[in-house]
Amino acid sequence: MDEMANEEREDKFEIRILTKTSTGLKKYFLDALEKEKFLPALDDIECYLACDPTSLLVGELNGKPIAIAAAFKYEEQYSHFGCYVVDEAYRGQGYGLKITTEARRRSEPDGVETGYTVPEMLENYKKMCMAVPHWPVEQHMVDVPNALTLLNDGTSTNGGASLVVDIKQVGEIDVKSVCNYDTKIFGYKREKFLERLLQVSHARVAVSQQNEIVGYAAARVLYKPDSGYKVGPVFGESFEIAKSLLKEIFQEIMECGRSSKKTVVINFPVVVNPDANKLAKLLCGKILMKCMFVSCNGLPKSDFTKWFAITTLDAG
Repeated sequence: MDEMANEEREDKFEIRILTKTSTGLKKYFLDALEKEKFLPALDDIECYLACDPTSLLVGELNGKPIAIAAAFKYEEQYSHFGCYVVDEAYRGQGYGLKITTEARRRSEPDGVETGYTVPEMLENYKKMCMAVPHWPVEQHMVDVPNALTLLNDGTSTNGGASLVVDIKQVGEIDVKSVCNYDTKIFGYKREKFLERLLQVSHARVAVSQQNEIVGYAAARVLYKPDSGYKVGPVFGESFEIAKSLLKEIFQEIMECGRSSKKTVVINFPVVVNPDANKLAKLLCGKILMKCMFVSCNGLPKSDFTKWFAITTLDAG
């Protein structure tokens, strides 16, 4: 018998870029996130590809998808490492290192690189990019009807003064002005991502008497059928503005939301913005998990004091 016929076939691990037309890989990517309880939104992939067309990777072993990774490049001096997952049966064999190395290479982290990680993975992030931990983020599940009652019961905490802003729908606002506000608070341009995000979201924008944008928020339906919504970002100039934005969004979810489950998942930066912690306590949600914001090569130029909820753990 030919000796070659007895040789075991060498495993072939290939890394593919997920694109708009990668229907099967899209499903695998979202299923992998859902299995690990990352709670992806139904439209996450479309939003992420609008942000960075080369951000999402799938690793295939002999043609079978077994791993995913996400890393986003925003500008020359900023990138965000989103996540990586390897199917349980293939862990500990080096595939995670291969796909994370490729994801980071594509995002070209020449400057600041950020990420979110659960405590048990912190050492991996330190080894991967000498990441420095900064502050915790808490993921809460909030019951929308109960939260609306709490938001309606609470009077203004601004010394009794009424909030002098208009809460408007996105269609009433020039999207470019929302993008400009987002750049000021997030710190980096992401117009295409934001335009797509606002298209698929329950979203509201806060406008001052001077006709300036002073906050905005968005909520999207989760990928798993009838499992509720993901809120993010919630950016605003004050606690009262953040409350008003969420109140309007929650009311819309109750009236015409796509999911039968009236709950939302929100990631609160509870330490870097004390008012975000105040908002989390007001809404009385259940803590699902805690993670840590990490970075290497310094901190991004974001105004974290105006972050009441992060956009997503994956995209920053």
